Amino acid sequence: MKNIEQSVLKFINDKNLIQKDDRILIALSGGPDSVFLLHFLLKYKRKLRITLGALHVNHRLRGKEADLDEEFCRNLCGKLEIIFYSVKKNVKEYTVKNKLSVEEAGRIIRYRELEKAASAQNYSKIATAHNCDDNVETVLLNLIKGTGLKGISGIPVSRGKIIRPVLCLTKE
Repeated sequence: MKNIEQSVLKFINDKNLIQKDDRILIALSGGPDSVFLLHFLLKYKRKLRITLGALHVNHRLRGKEADLDEEFCRNLCGKLEIIFYSVKKNVKEYTVKNKLSVEEAGRIIRYRELEKAASAQNYSKIATAHNCDDNVETVLLNLIKGTGLKGISGIPVSRGKIIRPVLCLTKE
């Protein structure tokens, strides 16, 4: 585990992702990747000199399971004493209204809500738990769709307020 943590710290430093006094809002789905990111940033909170919060977006796609994910995130943040925010959005309705796939609609809504919460609560960064496997998947999907050079580059390490501190790790 120590090697993994050192790899992430080096990646953060090399890519200049986090600065002293950053207020970081973590995109917390409740899955293993975002939970790892939450624990990692909490462990290194003092060393990095950051303040943390977490936002869970309930897409209302999986009924009771989605509500349980939200409850898990709320309880985890409570236990770890991390400020928690949540929002419920009707992704199916947005999908139909805007003629998008469920995945695309969910992504648009998620990023919009993260940006809105970060702005309202004065967070300087938004951290997502995208990893190297997500990046490979994105590049392959973009190639299949016939993307240009931008799509071949995959998921950016940072874009605006958004940072991806664990993009250097595989899911394994």
